Amino acid sequence: MWNLIAIALVLAVTIATYLIAMWVTKMTNDRGDEILYGLVKGVPTSIKDRWLMLFTQWLPYAVFLVAFLWITAVGNIQIARSVDDPRVQLLGYMCAGFLAMGGLFWLLLGCGFMFLNMVSALRQVGRE
Repeated sequence: MWNLIAIALVLAVTIATYLIAMWVTKMTNDRGDEILYGLVKGVPTSIKDRWLMLFTQWLPYAVFLVAFLWITAVGNIQIARSVDDPRVQLLGYMCAGFLAMGGLFWLLLGCGFMFLNMVSALRQVGRE
């Protein structure tokens, strides 16, 4: 019976994490667009406010997303290690890999390229 509980738990954690990650991704991308365009709900924002939004809102969203994905991946690994059936273990490891790759993607793309792109755009606007 523990195997069925482990399968349900792994799938529930993975699906819930995916849905939360998609929600946070939308929030992060929307905030990034506001930073790049300088408009929040149609109201122009100053360059100073855009810098503040980058470091106090966008970056924490992105860091949370990476950490959340990796923590839940480790949780799935721990569930997989606690069962004896190799097929259930495989499911846990596969779901953990899915979440860990999502975290790696956001670390490289989100916290890397997107952040650098926004910093570059804000510097350019600041020079104008």
